[in-house]
Amino acid sequence: MCKTFAIVLSLLAAPALAHDFTAEIARFNEIAATRDPTSEGAVNARIASERAQAELEQAETRLLLRVRSLTNQALREAGAQPAFLASEVRRLEEALAGNPEAAARLAPLLAEIRVTKAAYDALDRSSSERMREALSLIEAAPARR
Repeated sequence: MCKTFAIVLSLLAAPALAHDFTAEIARFNEIAATRDPTSEGAVNARIASERAQAELEQAETRLLLRVRSLTNQALREAGAQPAFLASEVRRLEEALAGNPEAAARLAPLLAEIRVTKAAYDALDRSSSERMREALSLIEAAPARR
C-alpha cells in the first residue's frame, strides 16, 4: 500500500509524458455539433475518439506507472536518487554505466523497463493516430439537417 502511494505521489510530482488530447477533443466536439449524430460517419468517429482516449488512458495508468516504478526501483538498487524527471531511463543507464556490478545485476530490470516503455510509446502514438482518424471521420460526416 505504501509503495503504491509513493508511486502515485511520484507520478503526480512529474509532468505527464503522454499526448494531451484537450485541443483535439474540443475540435472534435465543435465539429460533431454540426454533424448528424446518427450518421454512420459520426458514430464511427465517436467510436474512434473514445478508443483513442481509452487507449491513452490505459497507457498512462498502467504502463507509465509501471515504467516509473521499475525505473525508480532500479535507481534505488543502483544507489542513485530515484527520478522525478522524464529522463529516468537515461539517468538509470548513466548510473549503471559507472557500476558494472549493478549493471549486470539490474540488466533484466533495465530490459523490462525498455520493453514496457516501448509499449507505452507505441500506445501513445497509436492513440494519437486514432484521434486524428476520429477528427477526419467527424469532418467527413454529414452535416445536421
